[in-house]
Amino acid sequence: MTASSPRVIAKLFLSGSYVLQIIYPFVFGQSVVSVNLLDPTLLVLESAALLLTIAWIFVGATNYQFATRLGKMEGGEGGGKGTREEARAYVSVTLGT
Repeated sequence: MTASSPRVIAKLFLSGSYVLQIIYPFVFGQSVVSVNLLDPTLLVLESAALLLTIAWIFVGATNYQFATRLGKMEGGEGGGKGTREEARAYVSVTLGT
């Protein structure tokens, strides 16, 4: 599974959910839905989604920071302060290989 596969799955799930939200009132005739915002299950799911979002942002920011440093070492847009050997050493130390 590549990095884009989970994104495609999430997009399909969200697209289907949005379509169902539009169609549901016409099919079942229900226009008002009540939700208990203090339901423990709902609170746990919302908290889990929030933690996953924070983790996703942290991983993305860390990856961006790593790629920026690596680009500077390899002579990218950052000015080329190092050689390829230094960049490889940085990657091996950072990844623990």
